[in-house]
Amino acid sequence: MGLIRKEDLHDSLLNSLSNSNLLINGDFQINQRDKTNYTNGYTIDRWMLSSDANLQLDVLDKGVRITAKSLGTWDNFSTKIDCSDFKHLLGKTLTLTFKLLTPTTKINQIWGMCRHTENEHFYFSYVLDANNFYKDGPISIISKTFTIDQIYSDGYIEFGIQIKSNAGDSIELEWAKLEIGDHLTPFVPRPYGEELALCKRYYQYNPSDSYFLFHRSQGGGLRCDIPSESMRATPSLVFPSETIDFFNSASKWESISKSNCSVFHNFSSQISLFIDVNTPGLSEYRTYIDKNIPCFDAEIY
Repeated sequence: MGLIRKEDLHDSLLNSLSNSNLLINGDFQINQRDKTNYTNGYTIDRWMLSSDANLQLDVLDKGVRITAKSLGTWDNFSTKIDCSDFKHLLGKTLTLTFKLLTPTTKINQIWGMCRHTENEHFYFSYVLDANNFYKDGPISIISKTFTIDQIYSDGYIEFGIQIKSNAGDSIELEWAKLEIGDHLTPFVPRPYGEELALCKRYYQYNPSDSYFLFHRSQGGGLRCDIPSESMRATPSLVFPSETIDFFNSASKWESISKSNCSVFHNFSSQISLFIDVNTPGLSEYRTYIDKNIPCFDAEIY
């Protein structure tokens, strides 16, 4: 019998004691959009800022920093999950935890809710000041236990953290975890490749140096079949510019508006792009995009 390293034994015991994280990209390491800072909307994968652009998120080597740029309200950092992914958790007790890189008193509340069209239901809204959470000074971990007592037939579930909105207030988050049970268990990150695959159900980045080879489709126009992760919904196309640049089989450059490109998703292992144009040169058998490659966006908005 071979020797077991102490660190391997420690990792094995930690994994056996830890509940799975129900959140995707809980350690904030997947950043397909590849920016170093964000001001609104989706940021690092699966996490978004309030749409009022009062917050700025900076990507750190370990975690993220979120800063209020001016006095504002409802300045949230949150993640959204399909209700269908949580139906099996109805009636279950869960625990949500945020871990901070540096202790702080700048957090206003953490919260969880589900929403469907005009209806919404809060699982909890835990205001730290009102609950005397800072009585002993700055905190480095926030944890709240609650029950999933409502899930809509469709719509989404959202969990978030709200920082105090005085100009310059900031927090640094190391990780977030949602788990079954009434207490926090050790945070164990997923392997990078597994986490990335989960993120690609919602957003898929395609490198700008990729080549998408198109061929003439039976219904007319041009078609390109692209291997892809199985995405949660038919994605929209996110282009870096207003035009798509082609180099066709007649060795000519052509440019068309991105509005001429549509997408079909078969929810298995590929996404198909279609170009329905009559521009000379684009009907050639071998035509491919050389640049301005689109990304695929199936996020929850």
